[in-house]
Amino acid sequence: MTVHTPGKIQARHLSRNAYLYVRQSTLRQVFENTESTERQYALRENKAQRGELEIRLPIGFVYDGEGSVSLDPDQRIQESIREFFLTFRRTASAMATVKAFRRAGLKFPRRIYRGPHKGDVQWDELDHSRAL
Repeated sequence: MTVHTPGKIQARHLSRNAYLYVRQSTLRQVFENTESTERQYALRENKAQRGELEIRLPIGFVYDGEGSVSLDPDQRIQESIREFFLTFRRTASAMATVKAFRRAGLKFPRRIYRGPHKGDVQWDELDHSRAL
């Protein structure tokens, strides 16, 4: 059987199990029967302990083909992160780092997590909340 997969779907995605849980309970049942919720949290905790829980990584890091965390291979992203930390070390202030980036006309990467451009990198002005 041949499966056509778009570019973003990799073999590691297809090899993972998919679980679907549908809960059709009244509000009273939810409050009185907490075993199911406890099991869900326990499953998540077990995955985390085994290193199988993928979380959203900060810019500059990616998951490799085996699911391990590594530096983003994009050199422009790596250079921007290095410049950020060099500037922060020099200024000792998140706001001063933001101002320095803006004065120099430097953009900072941001990964898009939703919508048709999910996974793409967008370059914007650095703002204080992202510098923190």
